[in-house]
Amino acid sequence: MEFNEYLYRTYSSWLGKNIGVIMGASIESWLHKDIMRTYGEIDGYPLYYKGHFAADDDINGPLFFYRSLLNEPDENIDVEKMTEVILGYIADGHGFFWWGGKGISTEDTAYQNLKSGMSGLMSGKIETNGKTIAEQIGGQIFSDCWGYVAYGNPDTAKKLAMKMSSITHDGDGLRGGIFVAVMIALAYTMDDAYEIVNEALNYIDDSDYKKAVMDIIRIYDDGLSYKEAEEYVLDRYRYANYDGVCHIIPNTAIMILALLYGENDFDKTLKIVMECGYDTDCNGGNVGSIMGAMLGVKGINEKWIRPLGDEIISSSSVPYLNLDTISNTALKFALMGARLKGERHDEYLNNHYYFDLPYATHGFNTDYNRYNTIVLNNYDKALHCIITGYKSYKCNIYKKTYYMPDEVFDARYEPSMAPLINNGSKIRMKLSGPKDRISLRYYVKDRYDNYYYGDCFNIDGEASWYEFTVDFDKKACYVEFGLEVILNERIFNDVMLIHEFEIVPVYNYEIDFRNEVTEDWGLNYLGDSHIFELSQLANQKRLAKYTKDGLELNGDTVCFGNIYATLHQLELSGKFDNIDGFELRIDLKDHLHYLGISFSDSNVKAYIRNGRNEIKELFFGNLMHKNDNFSLILKQDNGIIILSIGDEVFKINHELNDISGAIAFASSFNTCGTITGCKLESSNCNI
Repeated sequence: MEFNEYLYRTYSSWLGKNIGVIMGASIESWLHKDIMRTYGEIDGYPLYYKGHFAADDDINGPLFFYRSLLNEPDENIDVEKMTEVILGYIADGHGFFWWGGKGISTEDTAYQNLKSGMSGLMSGKIETNGKTIAEQIGGQIFSDCWGYVAYGNPDTAKKLAMKMSSITHDGDGLRGGIFVAVMIALAYTMDDAYEIVNEALNYIDDSDYKKAVMDIIRIYDDGLSYKEAEEYVLDRYRYANYDGVCHIIPNTAIMILALLYGENDFDKTLKIVMECGYDTDCNGGNVGSIMGAMLGVKGINEKWIRPLGDEIISSSSVPYLNLDTISNTALKFALMGARLKGERHDEYLNNHYYFDLPYATHGFNTDYNRYNTIVLNNYDKALHCIITGYKSYKCNIYKKTYYMPDEVFDARYEPSMAPLINNGSKIRMKLSGPKDRISLRYYVKDRYDNYYYGDCFNIDGEASWYEFTVDFDKKACYVEFGLEVILNERIFNDVMLIHEFEIVPVYNYEIDFRNEVTEDWGLNYLGDSHIFELSQLANQKRLAKYTKDGLELNGDTVCFGNIYATLHQLELSGKFDNIDGFELRIDLKDHLHYLGISFSDSNVKAYIRNGRNEIKELFFGNLMHKNDNFSLILKQDNGIIILSIGDEVFKINHELNDISGAIAFASSFNTCGTITGCKLESSNCNI
């Protein structure tokens, strides 16, 4: 399969996943009779979200699990290395892996096992957690990514899914992870759902899971009508027949029913999944992935695609990664799948956004009005901005770079984010369109609705690159960038094209933690308390807090900043009554991969952490600085960190090519103090 076709089908499969999840989110756990009494038949989204949808666990899982391959793109990666993605990207006791605590949620039970030091080889086992916990649905709802990266190769899909699913699940829970990943991998090269289901059976052993799938195939082969089959499945495989909160087999039975009776039609297949009830978002997401890979984008009605807005708001503990787009993440899946086969596609550059895929808008929107209307449409590998309006009237084409809580409709899975742009960022756009008929101004907007504008310019007709540097307020939290479009004459349906754009990972900004805010994102998953996040940060344990004096860590770890930018200088100020246990982490890729500098009352230590159990000490020195007012300056260049604390200077050879990653502050419960501010400056980096 050529890469372009592979990318197209991965995008279609990932679209199907997102559609199925969002379609089912508002009726999750409903029973069939209640859905039919309320909606009759479902032929659209049951709920149009008034605001942006924060991805739930079904979307977060594939989005971050595949990242276990970033450092080791090999299907033979071991389980312990895959375990690191859970401890590296998932928050402790909140976020997308948690919904009920140890002994209730399979995923959180496994997470707590790992946190206690247990091996990933044992954390999900039946002998560790019991059969009821091990066989809940999560084994299969996170496994889509293994089908994406192993496209057309079910053996590789099985191998990867089996390893990752085993960290949290066992028994039929593990088999479900394998079965779904294999079906998705097969769907890239097969065109009939019945054949995909039957072929995938060859990749799981004899079990209750396999018997359930074969049972649904049997009634289909026996010629039962859909209504007869539906009644059979909802009776034979009802939740009451199985232990646990959300057993995998009843939901698998619904998925197979839909795949067999859906007649290879996306709408009909998803309709069956939704109307049957139970875990509708999980089942819809997995089935959507299979159907999307099999049918391609042309097989999905645009009524499902356009409301998504080509955007994903997610919930990892590395906040810069939590605002992305469906089309961009599909490209990341495909590039990883190519790497697994030893292929590189260097024509796709990091931090560049392309419009090659149908419906790809990368979250761009317009605030058109009655006198200047701009409609956005993806066509011929570009974003077409179709302009109609009167002379001198203006309209913005914009992209959100940070979301405030009131802009997100459902945040039960607790997203947190760092801005995609900061002061110092460069935004580059490749534009073409009507020469002299319109004028453009770059702008950015901060969270207090202050607008900052660049100079006016005209585009040259031919596709050319235009660049804008954000250099206004170093302390601003920028939530949006865009183009102000000014009409120089009356225009009827002229077109400006955005061919691609780039956010260059450079920054020169400050955070004054005394002026940051605690954001209320609404009720948590259980509805018994509110979700509070720290603006511009993600906190690992939700113990850190803002006060009038700044940021108190309270034994927590907080993360912020652009994960792709190369750090040049960092300045930190605060007041510590006891600095023992305070730690600065830079070059952070996730919470198990970073360069750490830790402090106590009498020493400073630097080390590199490259995994769960891989720590290399770089430096150890005596610290004479007294606590109280604390001022730190870190500069790095050519493999050396110069660390200044008061009058003391330490030189640390860090042995890295560069330091490009997010920033984190961590503390033990011994640490007593407040961080008042942080200044960050990055250098231009080759990406």
